[in-house]
Amino acid sequence: MAGFSRIGLVEGFYGRIWTVMERERLIAALAPFGLNTYLYCPKQEPALGAELMRPLSHEEAGRLSGIADYCHEHRVALWAGLHLEPPFNVSDGEHIEAAAQKCLALWNMGFTGFCVQFDDLASAFDPASDYGDSLAGMQGHGVAEIFGRAAALGVRGEWLAVPALYSQDALLQNTYGPFEPDYLALLDARLPPEVAWMYTGPQVCSSTVTPGDVRDWQGKSSRRVVLWDNYPVNDAAMVNSLHLSPLTGRAPDLPSAVMGYLFNPLLQAELGSVTGATCISYAGDPAGYDPAQAWEKALAELLPEAARQPFRELEALTRQCCLAEFLPDKTFGGDGPLAARLERSWEAMKGGGKGDAAALRALGDMLNALDEELPAPMHEGVRPWLLRLRQAYTVFASRAKSANWSSSASSYRQGKAWVLGEWFSP
Repeated sequence: MAGFSRIGLVEGFYGRIWTVMERERLIAALAPFGLNTYLYCPKQEPALGAELMRPLSHEEAGRLSGIADYCHEHRVALWAGLHLEPPFNVSDGEHIEAAAQKCLALWNMGFTGFCVQFDDLASAFDPASDYGDSLAGMQGHGVAEIFGRAAALGVRGEWLAVPALYSQDALLQNTYGPFEPDYLALLDARLPPEVAWMYTGPQVCSSTVTPGDVRDWQGKSSRRVVLWDNYPVNDAAMVNSLHLSPLTGRAPDLPSAVMGYLFNPLLQAELGSVTGATCISYAGDPAGYDPAQAWEKALAELLPEAARQPFRELEALTRQCCLAEFLPDKTFGGDGPLAARLERSWEAMKGGGKGDAAALRALGDMLNALDEELPAPMHEGVRPWLLRLRQAYTVFASRAKSANWSSSASSYRQGKAWVLGEWFSP
């Protein structure tokens, strides 16, 4: 079975928008692996969200045009996400016209696709009689109107929509309020047939995704589906987590139900290129994908040799993600699981025994190697986690010299619970 027709990433996270250099380095790193699509829709981009109705400023136009030029140089299709959040009103003809005009401006820059988004918006709204008090009817009308008006202006390309219910996850209704029972069917009836829709899997951050999950979500609809994979993104409540592990849990036959695969990347752009490369490798050959092999290929092509084993150990020491239960206990590609040795040493010291001096030295060597060998942009991204690991090193060293390990470690343990589990539990 062939891979997906669209393979790429969606810059759609919450948080600081990437710099030009961060974005360009990531595109350059992933294009050789098969990246062919880039959906640009940062939540903090006002021109594509809360201020969608106004024209682009000169600075915005220059920046977005630069993204389009760089993607074109690397043969990557560039799509724009339009987040229809308040105060945008789909019943206001001027708002629809403004959105269509913005699509035209982006089309003229080189954007070749448009995604109308309703993700992470409250289900409550001020209904108009035209929609029969239906949120799906209102949203479908908005997409159809923007699509039709943009087409009349000469805009072509790919069109997508992100439904408010983009997953079966109960988290959506618990967070944004109840949705009408037939929301997806009603939205499907309103959307133009040319518009595909996006899905994140059975959870907002899914551990597994199968064709059965897709069919269960979209019911009887035959509309084309693009997977918005929220891995390895670490935004919102996950900002203290570091997702460096290779992609797992995506079915080898997923292309039978999904036309495109876009992953939501790590906030630390360059640092996330290794994991991102495994996502692209999966999307290019789902049936033949092997996580460990893809991981080793990414390490070999994106890191200097002296940084690879330390990076493997770093992945195991910071492993905390929705895929963790499906990953092997040992370090990917490593000869010895340093994380497991350190855990055993910690438990021994808690019981009054001696720690593993060799494991402590290995931790120090790993940190020194990452400081010296990791490319500078990656090192900048991982710096907070390296600091915490150095604090862990200090805790271990202090325990070796003090009979009262709890007091010697207490100043380092407060507020450090995320990365190293019990080592830094308050």
